[in-house]
Amino acid sequence: MKREPNKILVAAAALAALVGCQSTGGSGAKPQNATDMSGGVRQTAADLESYYAEPHRTRWKNAAGLTGVSEIAPDGVIKVDWGKGGDVGRWEIESDAFCTTYQQIRKGEKRCAFIYAFPNGERRSFDAETGRYISTSWPRDAA
Repeated sequence: MKREPNKILVAAAALAALVGCQSTGGSGAKPQNATDMSGGVRQTAADLESYYAEPHRTRWKNAAGLTGVSEIAPDGVIKVDWGKGGDVGRWEIESDAFCTTYQQIRKGEKRCAFIYAFPNGERRSFDAETGRYISTSWPRDAA
């Protein structure tokens, strides 16, 4: 079964954006244990509100291997680009989850994810409903 790029991106963007990921480094490659939450701290609504009070530009890689960049603005606007396409949407925080709704991705359906922050600055997102790994993100300008 072939996956649609938009569905794949949604997961990545939701958390890459969410994704507003920060790192002290990172190659952009999927971490060996990307689906592992241990060692990470699940972000609360207060953590997310504080983090996204400043603009964030991130690089991300999702579970399917799709890579891209996101720009997350404090006013709730999120822009994603994966090289062969992109989208613009809105983000919000609901019950400790980072939620995104895009114009085209997921046909406008909202998706929420829990974000885990790691000591190395990496951020990993997991679907708030299913717990499935979505993506890992790093600061866009990180080496």
